[in-house]
Amino acid sequence: MSFAVPYKAGPVFDFPGVFKMKSYKKNTYIAMISSDTVYIVDCSDRNLKKHFTVVRDKQSLELYGNNEFIEWIDPKTLAVGSSTNIFFIIKKESGFQFDMTNIPIKTAILDTFACYGYLGIVHPSGNVEFYDKNAAKINDFKMPRTNGRLSCINFQRPSTLSGIFNGAPFFIFLEKKIIEENDEYIYYYLNETDALLSSYNPYYSSVAYSTPDNTVYCCGINSNFQKRFLVADKGFDNVIHLEWIKCGKVLLVFYESGIVISYSIDIGRFHKIETEIMRNSVSISVDSLDNIIFYSDYSKVQTVYIAEHQNSILMSSYGFADYFNEEKRLTLENLEAPEWLYPLKLVIKKDILNTYLIANENGIAIVENDKVVASKQLTVINAAFVLDFVFVFSSNNEVRIIDLKCKDRSMLHLDYKPKCLSVCEDKLCASCESQFTVFSIGKKDNSFEFYKQKTVKCKDLLKGVYICKDTIVVHSADDVCYEYPSNLILCTNIRSCFQSQNPSGVFMNNTTQIVLAYKHTILRFGAHSCFSDIGTLYTPNVKKFGEISYGKLNYLPFCLSYFSANIPVLKELKDLVEKYLQYESIIEVFATATLVSIDKNRLDQYVKAVNNYPNEFLARMYIRAFELIEPEGRPKLHACNYIPWLIFSQYATDEELNKILDGAPEDLIEIVKGK
Repeated sequence: MSFAVPYKAGPVFDFPGVFKMKSYKKNTYIAMISSDTVYIVDCSDRNLKKHFTVVRDKQSLELYGNNEFIEWIDPKTLAVGSSTNIFFIIKKESGFQFDMTNIPIKTAILDTFACYGYLGIVHPSGNVEFYDKNAAKINDFKMPRTNGRLSCINFQRPSTLSGIFNGAPFFIFLEKKIIEENDEYIYYYLNETDALLSSYNPYYSSVAYSTPDNTVYCCGINSNFQKRFLVADKGFDNVIHLEWIKCGKVLLVFYESGIVISYSIDIGRFHKIETEIMRNSVSISVDSLDNIIFYSDYSKVQTVYIAEHQNSILMSSYGFADYFNEEKRLTLENLEAPEWLYPLKLVIKKDILNTYLIANENGIAIVENDKVVASKQLTVINAAFVLDFVFVFSSNNEVRIIDLKCKDRSMLHLDYKPKCLSVCEDKLCASCESQFTVFSIGKKDNSFEFYKQKTVKCKDLLKGVYICKDTIVVHSADDVCYEYPSNLILCTNIRSCFQSQNPSGVFMNNTTQIVLAYKHTILRFGAHSCFSDIGTLYTPNVKKFGEISYGKLNYLPFCLSYFSANIPVLKELKDLVEKYLQYESIIEVFATATLVSIDKNRLDQYVKAVNNYPNEFLARMYIRAFELIEPEGRPKLHACNYIPWLIFSQYATDEELNKILDGAPEDLIEIVKGK
């Protein structure tokens, strides 16, 4: 599940007067302008200390006017436009200094955007001129509708120009050939009349937009999002910026008062974060490669790091925290990690305490006891722990198998780049949009043994594939989850999935609830969740800026009750509980399962299934059940003839006996007290 929120204040820059910022999806720089200065910050620098300043002299300002526009033409070329419609070119190879090249524009400029290495200059008439970075004019382009209000114009790869025309968000599918040869193009307008701000999501072909009453909606042009839905209701103050992050899975809504809404498509809910430090921002931009928010209040530029969950790990570009070990709040600096590991992109916890894999596209490192004990530079597309090895999916379709000392142990090949990895014991499943591969491995005398590799090509497009002990769960692009190879449909309208290791299953967040696929069966629960561990679901909730709490739901009692007629599965669950939980927690789980069984009308079935457990355990379990149960449920427990009532005289105190027998019929009281 995608969970990402503004989490921690970062460096502050003494950049006065900044009123416009621009990031670029394919470089690590963010550029910003004041009336006379261009500032460029390198976000790949761990402490954000590397930046460039380009000041225009007095003569340039008098001749051409103040800075007014800024746009990245490509990853290495920046265009800065003046109030007299002159664009200056700044190139990285010249140390981010002004180039001799400039682009004079003869008519008024409304906005700018960049696509395919061209600078697009939008005029109030709806006409667009395209120039390359050497100031050569490429062509003219006409918007489908003219003589109206144009705003929020932006180009998103692979080929969509979006914006707002007279209050209607629009999409233009703009191929490079259309620009260069004036070919016909396809466009689409939403049936909306009062949109003010918009942000296009290329991953879901959808757009978020705000209205005059500061309500934020999302709508799109594919089957998933044709009907608009509410993201944030009115009631806050003015919306000043919208931006999608996390590959289009999370929308950030920024308000004038400093409030930020983080909306997750995966679960269809939002988190509200009140950030006093972002109050009265005049310009905001998000560096999505490094997950850093830049904002200006006109006197200075400040930064905020975004934190996201990767299972139980709360991670940002500079460090991570482990929910299951509150002491683990580690930064790359105190880990003494190599510089090339910034920014962090991946953190995975091994199934033993204090061992983690941290990685980005430059390489991996193994962390043990709060120190980097081994590291290796290589191209990383994805990675996972399997037994005592790390599978690294690298360039040229290589799968590098590396041990915990970062030594190469073997190499395999895969014909695609996996987007989703799933691990269960000695098996790894890698999947892309059209196929998945299961690797089965082994270990002998600490050496790697490769057993087999099987690839399955699918007719349906895939979002992810998850391997469990006894099945494989496929999440298709049409939001259906089914088992492989039986094709048994488990659930529909699925927004996101995540894996459960103990017990081995897959959780599926659909539009209304969370569903567990376990032992070829599904169990439904009420709340959406982010990750699980040892039979407990966790849902993050933001208290305030920098503080996250977690709602918890122990789902093992539901499993114990549901599978009480399946003795092998019940034993497997009991073994799991006994392996990981303390005695009192085990009692709590089984007592809660008793109450669940009452609610689901399977009490007799459950009681008969657990009656072979030791008498002392059963006594403690039922004593706790009577402590937890509501008064109206007590008669149902009292009426169960399968409860071994005689055990309480041996294991219950007088006070506990009184609680058990409160409201019980006289004949039961006599049995329990041995009369």
